[in-house]
Amino acid sequence: MLEVAKLQKTFGENRALNNLNMHVASGEIYGLIGQNGAGKTTFMQICMGLQKPDSGRIWLFGNDILHDIRTIRDSVGYLPDTFGIYEKVKVLEYLEFFHALYGVLNPAKKYLMELLDLVNLTDKADCYVSTLSQAMKQQLGIARCLVHNPVLLILDEPLSDLDPVGKAEIIEILHHLKQESKTILLSSNVLTELEYTCTQVGIMKNGSVEIEGTIKDVLEKIKESSPIVMTVLGDASLAVPILRNSQNVTRVSIADNTFHIGFKGTEEQEAALLHSLVSGGVQVITFNRVKGSLENMFYEITEETERKKGPYENQSSLLERFKIKR
Repeated sequence: MLEVAKLQKTFGENRALNNLNMHVASGEIYGLIGQNGAGKTTFMQICMGLQKPDSGRIWLFGNDILHDIRTIRDSVGYLPDTFGIYEKVKVLEYLEFFHALYGVLNPAKKYLMELLDLVNLTDKADCYVSTLSQAMKQQLGIARCLVHNPVLLILDEPLSDLDPVGKAEIIEILHHLKQESKTILLSSNVLTELEYTCTQVGIMKNGSVEIEGTIKDVLEKIKESSPIVMTVLGDASLAVPILRNSQNVTRVSIADNTFHIGFKGTEEQEAALLHSLVSGGVQVITFNRVKGSLENMFYEITEETERKKGPYENQSSLLERFKIKR
């Protein structure tokens, strides 16, 4: 449905988008995840024609949306990270106003009440917008995106600043929209918010999507980026051939007698590795996986790491072969 190729955008000396490529298939909930400043909002604004890229292309249903504003207007609903709410009108009146702006032909009140039912605001139809909670205003914003029945929704951090109950409400709405064959592109800087929401995710860093795939695939990569920390007594080199021969070990670093081990296997395979180490004579004191911050996880994911193989006679050679800095 949505194809992005080699998108570039700079602001002065700051490169906001750097050769951005992305694919969003029809019917997906695609989560664009990245730290603040990664380029998520800039990309979404370009999709909506609010910014112009320096170069690159975006296609929706095969149409170049950068040169066909009607495609955007008719087919896409957009919720920015901050959006205006008219506090002194009633909820239904608010939707009627935007319904009229789009010039939609379907009977307004019946359709708009169906939208309010979808976003769980039916009982608020005659309430003033000013009386709504933050989560309800976000739900109303999603309803506003739907007044012209678009096929694609672009939602910029729709879960931001909401309490757990509010987030759960929004996530439930997104699942309902998917069941109605809507395609959704949303952004967040918190990966865990999207774990049970998205069918596909892309991790964005420095203006480009570094990793794209199912949530399961990306979570496995993040798990791999959180190392197992192992402390041993005695000769640390005893652990080297065991770690080197494990297909699940992706990288190793060592300082003194503490190992940091990149590991891509299951918990059962972690236990098997520990058993092999102990059986091989390694005196293991501690063996546990570290949970880093999301920022560190993103950093680790986009780093290229290698595990070198070869003979290791002593700790000095370990440090050299594994490219370790004390």
